[in-house]
Amino acid sequence: MKITDRYTLKVFLFSLAACLISLVGLYLVVHGFSHVKYLEEAKNTFAAEGLTVWTGLCLYYAVHLPEILTMLGPYALLMAGMYSVHSLHQSNELVPLEAAGVSRTRILLPILLATFVITFGLSVVKEEVVPRLARDMVKASRMLRGKSGDLDRKLGLLRDGSGNIIDAASWDPDRLRLNEVYIWRSHTSRPLHFSFLQWSETPDGGAFRGPAGFEKEGFRLDKDTDLTPWDLETESRSAARLSFRELRRLHLRSPEKRLLAVLMHEHLTYLLTPLVLLLLGLPMVLRNRRQSPFVGLALAFALSLAFFSLSQVMIRLGAQSEALSPTLAAWLPIILFGSAGLLLFESHP
Repeated sequence: MKITDRYTLKVFLFSLAACLISLVGLYLVVHGFSHVKYLEEAKNTFAAEGLTVWTGLCLYYAVHLPEILTMLGPYALLMAGMYSVHSLHQSNELVPLEAAGVSRTRILLPILLATFVITFGLSVVKEEVVPRLARDMVKASRMLRGKSGDLDRKLGLLRDGSGNIIDAASWDPDRLRLNEVYIWRSHTSRPLHFSFLQWSETPDGGAFRGPAGFEKEGFRLDKDTDLTPWDLETESRSAARLSFRELRRLHLRSPEKRLLAVLMHEHLTYLLTPLVLLLLGLPMVLRNRRQSPFVGLALAFALSLAFFSLSQVMIRLGAQSEALSPTLAAWLPIILFGSAGLLLFESHP
């Protein structure tokens, strides 16, 4: 690695650390003040777990930190890239390289490569860490709102691998128990009713068991359905916290749930988001050398807000409207911003 590459990378990484700390700090302040009204109720639920309000809040934000980093990381990378390039350009540190015939693309290569590597790391966190902490995040959120840490909740309609439709009043993950369950089989219109289904270990690995055992009216719970507590844990979490594998499995079972398809593609577009934003943002700051570096941060914030807003609108449209396919809804922000970025990047001298 050349000395100039190391220097450019050092400036970028310092800028990234500053931007990430600033964004996370701003998020914590805004989120904290918006939840002050819950502290009085949270005091009792935290105390029931042996926690003070302060330690309870620390626990809440600790389990949410990986999710916060994956949410803010792409925009911190954009801000760091634009700020560091603007600083180098304004101080004329790029002039000797340009005079020596080094292209702008080659000068920016360390920043682009570092962005890709860091984004890949964030993607691993999004895929592996966030899903594992999802249950703890839900529990901490309920405690913060003064509710019991019990995650017992209604799941909505479920579909197993055999095509059976399952509706349960609630799921208790601590006891591995479904309450008031109705199962619609593919060949009958009348559902089977179970007051509860309790997960039991079997020689084949495990199955749900009803009050009268594994069989009712010819339907065997250990043979005719492959529903597991793992599937219910997946359904009980926010869809945005599911991994790509979990989303794909649920989507294959319930293809009519368009949100699952949109979020599945969003996992793929996540890797490209920072690079696409940098392709659009870096030419902007290179055209305005004499302006303050904070102008670059303002432009980065505006680009981040525009991309985030468009992405959220597309996710809603893709999930709820037949006019837009889930695939196009997930990829449209990347296509629009990427096309504009390539045109702007190539047109810059």
